Amino acid sequence: MVDLVFRILWLLYLVPYSRNRTYGKQFTENLLKGANKPTLLDQIQLFLTPSYYIEKEVLSSQNVAEGGLAISPIIEIAREKNLDLPLFKLLYNIFLRKNSPEDVLSLLVDKEIQHSKIPVLRKKGKVEIVASGRMIAKVLKERVLKKITITPGMQNRIKRQAPHIISSLEKRIEKARRQKLKKDQKNFETEIKLWKKLENCKPEEEAYYIEKIIEFYIDNMVDYFLAPIRTLIIYLVMPFRLIFGKFQRGSISPFVGGHLEEVKKIIKMYPVFYAPTHRSHLDSVELAYALYFKGFPIPRAAAASVLMSNPLWGAFLRSLGAYVVDRENTRNILYLEVLTQYTTMMLESGIPALAYPEGTRSRNGKFQQIKTGLLSTAIDAFRESGKEIAVLPITISHEWVPEDLYFTNQARDTSFFTYGYRRGRVYFDFGKPILVSQFAKSDEPTVEIAKIIQKEWKYHFRVQEHFVICKLLYEHLGKDNKEQLLKEINEFVKIYPGEMVTRNVNKIYKKGIKLLKKRNVIKETSTGFDILNPALLEYYGNMIPEFKEDDIEYIKKYEKY
Repeated sequence: MVDLVFRILWLLYLVPYSRNRTYGKQFTENLLKGANKPTLLDQIQLFLTPSYYIEKEVLSSQNVAEGGLAISPIIEIAREKNLDLPLFKLLYNIFLRKNSPEDVLSLLVDKEIQHSKIPVLRKKGKVEIVASGRMIAKVLKERVLKKITITPGMQNRIKRQAPHIISSLEKRIEKARRQKLKKDQKNFETEIKLWKKLENCKPEEEAYYIEKIIEFYIDNMVDYFLAPIRTLIIYLVMPFRLIFGKFQRGSISPFVGGHLEEVKKIIKMYPVFYAPTHRSHLDSVELAYALYFKGFPIPRAAAASVLMSNPLWGAFLRSLGAYVVDRENTRNILYLEVLTQYTTMMLESGIPALAYPEGTRSRNGKFQQIKTGLLSTAIDAFRESGKEIAVLPITISHEWVPEDLYFTNQARDTSFFTYGYRRGRVYFDFGKPILVSQFAKSDEPTVEIAKIIQKEWKYHFRVQEHFVICKLLYEHLGKDNKEQLLKEINEFVKIYPGEMVTRNVNKIYKKGIKLLKKRNVIKETSTGFDILNPALLEYYGNMIPEFKEDDIEYIKKYEKY
């Protein structure tokens, strides 16, 4: 076996003019340039039969490269013999697009470097394909343990939290039992056993049980990302979006605008943290399609643990790159540390992160107060790595929010089918990128960044025609007639400082009235308008951002006004 390894190494590296070296050099150059990017079918084959894909790719060369053909058998033999061959594992993963050729330097020069980040493959400076979160579980655990060790009193604070966490878990177990959520119940029972052991252990055993709890949290949190699966799902869902969208423009992907050119440059240079508005569960889907068709990297997204209670659905979401966030566990010091370090490590590695700064979907249509918790990971990643991080504010404007009847207490829930047929035009706009380095030294960097995100949201949120009609009719309780309404629309357009789909008064009136009549929100009469659904009228009227004096000053200074 050792003899075979040295032979392959000789073939690959030591013969300056060999077919293997020529092939390796050409393959590496093309890989870094993005010239041999796998097609959708190739990605599926990479996932299902990686060895066959490697053989096919090597044989496509003009000359046979024995070293490339030998990689798969070597890995198979190493697995059978339980041998650790880091160099060959790395070469194998480069063929599978899980690692970059640049990572060979990390292995040969400094073994610690390879453990400092999640393996990535870059194409012209952009993250193209990345490894799953569970591949960094060991490094993540080590980092969390190190943070606990170097932070005075943190281990004691964790143990003191045990009674409170145990009490909370007992209630959650009972709730899961009532709701027949077997997976959740089992997880809570496992977690409570670990915390009880920590609560009752001897001082010298504390570190051991804390490590076990960290392992439990990591196992339940990290994603199982598989690039071919995500690409396959995007294309499988596409026909349904076309059908529900009646084959109109914007059916597949939202209308994308805002600071596009500036964002393109930023994404090539720095890791990014997407910060979108949140109105619907569809937001993540719209974001994925908008980014995919613009050629921007799709982020890892936080998914509420409630969405993962179904094992099959949970496994599916995690394979798409979703990691699990337990919102009822946010006062748990240890859990928060694992979550923070996980998202920080992704950003350090150049993997885009996504968080909805509002925390949850807006129930009234208005922007909500920004929660700065996950935003702090951008600051932490910058301080830890010393590399710039760019926060990208994004606004998502839905013609109809699928959950609008649920939010206005007119429906008990939102059916799966509703998410398809109620979707209308969706506008996706980038605000001005925010560089974290400009705020890292301030006393409250996340607070300052949050204020700028909200200002960018207000300016770039695309106000649609029926939003204007809803606002004006609700303010006057439907007493306007056509002439009065047209006059009020004209006055609104003149003074409104933000973005609008159109500023043409007649188009706003015609399109807005048509949409509202179609949803039975209003009824046009000979004397004016009857309000049929005042709750929806208020909800969509609330979509229009309210500008304060400092918002106007910001726009004048930093945006075109």
